[in-house]
Amino acid sequence: MLVAAVFAVQMAVDGVALKGAVDTWVNAAEADRQAAFVAAEAVRWTEKG
Repeated sequence: MLVAAVFAVQMAVDGVALKGAVDTWVNAAEADRQAAFVAAEAVRWTEKG
């Protein structure tokens, strides 16, 4: 049961939060791209953690 819950949270982070962060990075103005990339990378590391 615990494994299923952890897996569900990981999929939610991967499917929703990471997609949103990457979309923001792709569409960011040039001046904001570095910050948006760092935010997307933080979401990715959160997912893996």
